[in-house]
Amino acid sequence: MEKLDLLIRDGEVWTPGGCRSRRSGASRKSCRLGKTAGAAGVRRYGHQCQREKIIPGLVDTHTHHRDPGFTHKEDLTTATMAAAAGGVTLSIGMPNVNPPTTTVERFRALIEDHKKKAIVDFNHNPSGTVPEELAGLAKEGCLAFKIFMVKDTGRDYPHMPGIGLHNHGDLFRSFEEVGKTGLPLMVHPHDQDLMDEIEQRYWKRGDHSPQAYAKAYRDFDGIIWDTAIATLFRFQKAVGNKLAHHAYDHSGRFGYAAPG
Repeated sequence: MEKLDLLIRDGEVWTPGGCRSRRSGASRKSCRLGKTAGAAGVRRYGHQCQREKIIPGLVDTHTHHRDPGFTHKEDLTTATMAAAAGGVTLSIGMPNVNPPTTTVERFRALIEDHKKKAIVDFNHNPSGTVPEELAGLAKEGCLAFKIFMVKDTGRDYPHMPGIGLHNHGDLFRSFEEVGKTGLPLMVHPHDQDLMDEIEQRYWKRGDHSPQAYAKAYRDFDGIIWDTAIATLFRFQKAVGNKLAHHAYDHSGRFGYAAPG
């Protein structure tokens, strides 16, 4: 008889088809529902959850793990502990770590390190800035790629060198190479040339305040976002990528868009 890693007994299991009451969920590599009591051994542990509700774990596809390089903020263990506390059972990190995950070698090193630390399932979206590395990274098992169109002025965090593309030709080439892998491409939209021009106007007035930085992002009705997103949509139409972009303005609004 098949051995199971986890047995959950007698809860209300919520499925895409609705609630299934007083059933047992048995899990090995995937979850199966059914009357499993007495039908199989349990390798790891069981849980009695009568009168409790069992819901699917959440998937967070955009998590900024600070490991490696910034573990004074958090490491992968504390990050995945927080994920588990919030019901997230798969947490996917971004490439703005140190060293940034721009190559197969760096990606492998990160995954092997995270295997020792994670307490929930994890994956990592490496940077899509080095076209020659993208096919190899896809074979390593990443779920998507991430490119930033932004660079930080006067500092190198959180958008460090190596993870951003600002030249449209370079960006388009990465679009093409990611497209060949069939994986989604996540892009942080930003028109860096416009941002440089707008931000420098504040600096010339002697205003280096956080407020000036925030205003520069929003000047001219958010033009740095609109021009960047328009470019991404046109690239996506030309290449056919599975594209997802996120936009954040400094009012605190944050959102995703995934064109069809």
